[in-house]
Order: sequence, then C-alpha cells, then structure tokens
Amino acid sequence: MKTVLLVDDDEAMRKVMRRRVESWGYAALPAADGAEAIRLAASQRPDLVLLDVMMPGLDGLEVCRRLTQDPATRHIPVILISAKASQISGEQVAAAGAFASLQKPYDPSDLRRRMQDALEGKGHVT
Repeated sequence: MKTVLLVDDDEAMRKVMRRRVESWGYAALPAADGAEAIRLAASQRPDLVLLDVMMPGLDGLEVCRRLTQDPATRHIPVILISAKASQISGEQVAAAGAFASLQKPYDPSDLRRRMQDALEGKGHVT
C-alpha cells in the first residue's frame, strides 16, 4: 500500500484529506506543520506528499524545497495545495521542485488523478 504524507496546519483539513486518501486505498500519514513533515518524510519515506502552502513557521514552498533538495527525500513527489491562486505562481512551484499544485477548493477527482500521475512518475504537471 502506498503512503501519502498529508501536511496541513488545519486539523479539520487533515481529517478530510485523510478520509479521502484512505478511501482511495492509500495509507495516510498526517503532519501538522512543516518541521514535522520534513521529519516524517525522512523517517517514514512516504510515496507522495500533499502539502499545504500557507502554514505558520516553514511554509509549504520552503518545505517542498527542502524535501526536493535532500538526497534522502528528493525522489518523493510533492503536490502543493493552495487556498488562493495568488499565493503561488507556476515559477514558484517549479523552483520548489513540486510535481503539481492545486487550488482549494479542489475537485477530488482532479486530486486523485494528480496523485496517480505522481505515483506513476508521469512527469511534472503543475
């Protein structure tokens, strides 16, 4: 079973995401902030990271940069999730090394498709 690291500072959002990815047959590994996400990614080696952009402390872009620059975690695809399109540009997504980005509220079928593409190594789609 593939494991998805779910990173969001909003507990309700983590719960919704967890139920959703588990219903799709994935194991969910929740993290409440960027520091916890980096630690869990290094120790648990998830197959995919769903990462909120706006978080206190380390924001999603910085967490993504750190994950994609670390030899131990650079192979893990990251999908950034943003509450506002103005929060991140395509250039920022690419510079951070993210596989893709989605804007909240997102269509669950779009999220599932992007997750499948990332897990199958179908290239960056931002």
